[in-house]
Amino acid sequence: MPAAKPIDKWQLFRGFGEGGDAAPPKIGAARMVRLAWRTWPFMRPLWPHLLAVLALGAFGILIWGVGAALGTDLIINKVLVGDALQPVQARLLFLDDGYVGDPASATAQDAAAAATDAPSLAKIPPPAAESEPALTPAQRKTVRNRLIPWALALSAVGLLAWAFIEYYVTWLWQSVNQNLRVAMMTQAERVSLKYHDDARVGDAIFRIYQDSAMIVNVVQSVVVTPLRLIYGLAMGLFFIVVFDPFVVLVVVLAMIPMVAMTAFFTPRLRRRALANRRANSALTSTLQEVFTALRIVKANGAEGLVFDRFDAVSHRALNAAYFLRLEMVLLIAFATLLGTAALIGLEYLLARYSVAGRETYLGAWAAAVLGFVVWNLGAFQFATGKIGEAFGSGYEAIRTWSALQDLFIGLERAFFLLDVAPEIEEPKRPRPFPTSVRQVEWRGVSFAYRPGQPVLRHVDLAATAGTVTAIVGGTGAGKSTLMSLLLRLYRPDEGQVLINGESLDGFATADVRAHVAVALQKNVLFADTVANNIAYASEGASR
Repeated sequence: MPAAKPIDKWQLFRGFGEGGDAAPPKIGAARMVRLAWRTWPFMRPLWPHLLAVLALGAFGILIWGVGAALGTDLIINKVLVGDALQPVQARLLFLDDGYVGDPASATAQDAAAAATDAPSLAKIPPPAAESEPALTPAQRKTVRNRLIPWALALSAVGLLAWAFIEYYVTWLWQSVNQNLRVAMMTQAERVSLKYHDDARVGDAIFRIYQDSAMIVNVVQSVVVTPLRLIYGLAMGLFFIVVFDPFVVLVVVLAMIPMVAMTAFFTPRLRRRALANRRANSALTSTLQEVFTALRIVKANGAEGLVFDRFDAVSHRALNAAYFLRLEMVLLIAFATLLGTAALIGLEYLLARYSVAGRETYLGAWAAAVLGFVVWNLGAFQFATGKIGEAFGSGYEAIRTWSALQDLFIGLERAFFLLDVAPEIEEPKRPRPFPTSVRQVEWRGVSFAYRPGQPVLRHVDLAATAGTVTAIVGGTGAGKSTLMSLLLRLYRPDEGQVLINGESLDGFATADVRAHVAVALQKNVLFADTVANNIAYASEGASR
């Protein structure tokens, strides 16, 4: 077993090495949509549960948004500042009209005060003297005390709902993943041995076990997360528009360079993702090969050679995974710096609004939505919170997009196995296998495991019932290959294998293998009991 050549991790970072020298896969938006759509057959059996998860998620976001707005207003403006409650707030807290102010009078006073203030920010007038709170200290304590049971009840309900949804979602995604794994395993068994001769066993294991898991992330990252981000961003921008449309414009302009930076990093992420999956596939293959040949390794004293090879392949996988995540971290860090700078500037602007007591954009109409007619401490905190949520949605969108690059590379590898056309195709209308086999014949059969290296050349051979036919030859002469062709493990490149004069292509593969027995000179033992090994593939065998 030759030792793997160590790879310089900085060389891998520059784009070379195990898979790093490959051009970034062409996975554009259209290809992503097609790949995502290909996951639907594995989700279709669970579509009622998918709809239920989406509905629960949307309802939870709505309840959280409304609760956050009401809670912020009640705590900041009512309990701390002493503003009068709105009628709906009083009803929720089971309080009488003595806690409710006159909305029309308050709106008129706020509008008159805002009209007399200069709207220019170049020179902010000193704040007016504070008016007396609408709620007495005793009333504010009552509001606070009424809020505590609501907070405890909602927290308990929210915790139980969160635990149920987490369990439900985990079961759903793993069920989808199971559907894909079973389909991949079925396909791996259907394809000809010719494919497995040219591919490492560990690569098939990695595709079925690891690459197939990407379908779980497709459902979350392509369907659930974008819907949640769009919904959350739309709600956040809506609340910000109620305060001031100019702020929304600044948020949108700040996101433009973040999008441009994401476009620059995308090909790099794809290249790193491809290198990462190839390196980890090679690591899985190395482990499988070492443990399969462990007896030979020990007999030849090759432990040191095996360890050196494993160490090199393992480091290659470690470096590939590290630099993929480094690219993701750099992208998110740069985007966070831009967003933070914009957020600090907006907080300064909104602080000036609050000091000036400036009227919010919708003024009196805002009271019906937010409870904030003019900029004050509560309005400042609520608006900056929503702006932070908008930028947070942007960061999460970039993080999701980065993960999608690795995700679709893995999904491509998973579907590649599903797309491998089996060399041996089942007949549409198979003939019944003969009850009595009179003759088995190889007529003009030629076969090669690899192009240009034929094992059998124009073989003509017939074995008749009631006789013993011996095939004699050295290792590699093609004896086992003849039997493999009889079992339809491979298909002849030329010629035919016939039973009673009829080609094997006309029989169902299961029928052929059920009626043909081959005693191998080297037996494989499965990790099971002796009895189960003896009765392998014989369902219902008695003790």
